[in-house]
Amino acid sequence: MSWNIHQMSLSYVAEQDRVLMRVSTTDKQELRFWMTRRFMLNVMPHFDRLLIEAGERSEPMQSMSQQAKRAVADFHRDEHLESTDFKTPYQADGYRQPLGAEPLLVTEAQITPISAQQIRLRFVESLQAHENPRFCELNLSPQLGHGLLHLARQAMRAGEWLAPQDHAADIADQVAAVNRVLN
Repeated sequence: MSWNIHQMSLSYVAEQDRVLMRVSTTDKQELRFWMTRRFMLNVMPHFDRLLIEAGERSEPMQSMSQQAKRAVADFHRDEHLESTDFKTPYQADGYRQPLGAEPLLVTEAQITPISAQQIRLRFVESLQAHENPRFCELNLSPQLGHGLLHLARQAMRAGEWLAPQDHAADIADQVAAVNRVLN
């Protein structure tokens, strides 16, 4: 099923030591996902890289140097973030929950570039206690993808999973810094 995303929220929940991702749709449904520290630190750098690579698929960028590609990618990220509304409070009171009352505990993710304008996220909950895994697919535009990464960085910093740094710092570099400290 294809979801028309209205709003997204990612927040660190200290009692769970997890990030809760909430997605409301234009047809008044809410999708909820629990994401662990391990999942976030492993998956978000790949998602960040795929967003950058999706933008590089355009013809003019293929002939650019890596440094020029990075500068253009940073510009596009900043452009998308500036046009995203982070001020409106997340609202999903009374929305239906098609995944059930309990958030889906994301145990694996598949990230697939569909085009330069869309990336598909497939979140899967595959638990031994359940015979049939639950899953959900989200198609994200570059603007939604960059917004998701921005909210993920904020939630990861709130959980002290990342060091406080400039928002423009590459999430892969931030994860690598945390991993060096934790080893």
